[in-house]
Amino acid sequence: GFCLNDRLGKLQRSRPNRQEPNSMLDPSADLPDETPITAVRLPTRISNALSNAGLRTLGEVRNSSDATLLSFQDLGGGSVRWLRERL
Repeated sequence: GFCLNDRLGKLQRSRPNRQEPNSMLDPSADLPDETPITAVRLPTRISNALSNAGLRTLGEVRNSSDATLLSFQDLGGGSVRWLRERL
């Protein structure tokens, strides 16, 4: 028969690139540079902008200049400030 929990489990397993919200890490300067952006609880707009720009790790974000980050579509001064304060 049909079991919603079984279907949800299969759906969640079929999307391996997204972390479960409860297992995501809070943004912190203590996180290692190798930490994937997808493992960190970031606002959706910021996460999407960084991913769309090809950044994959916190180290890549930290090593990017403000000017580079500001050049990404959908990433403005407030978002860059948010990243700098937390990472």
